[in-house]
Amino acid sequence: MEKTNTYRRSFGLVERVSLGVGGTIGSDIFVVPGIAVQLIGPTSLAVWLIVAISASSILLCLAYIAYRFTPTDSSIRYSSRPLERGSRFH
Repeated sequence: MEKTNTYRRSFGLVERVSLGVGGTIGSDIFVVPGIAVQLIGPTSLAVWLIVAISASSILLCLAYIAYRFTPTDSSIRYSSRPLERGSRFH
């Protein structure tokens, strides 16, 4: 009886997510900073810091919204709920 080595050729959810995350990490974290340094030099570190602070503030806002509203609320409720009290457009 002969044993053959065969590989299954299929991509499941885990493999697809791994490829997406790997592509993001490879291109965004390693390639883009090198291009930025070539274009604007050491100032790129300050630019990355500004981007990190602005992305963190957006992250905190979205985290607060996710905490404040229930999971059953849709995304339109995030913007319409603050408008319910005072300003109605009827």
